[in-house]
Amino acid sequence: MPVEDGNNDAAAVIWKSGSEEIATVDETGVVTGKKKGLVAITAELEGKTYELYVRVSEAKTE
Repeated sequence: MPVEDGNNDAAAVIWKSGSEEIATVDETGVVTGKKKGLVAITAELEGKTYELYVRVSEAKTE
């Protein structure tokens, strides 16, 4: 995902899922839940790592 810094230079974010069995994350940062659980999603940008946790709940059956 291109991100503009303060100098209008494009930088690339590298997205990762801590468990692709629970959720995946694509190159634009969109997270897709696969099964119930808690997963860490990390974004790496300019040598820094940012982490957040996503809880995937069971899909509703209709």
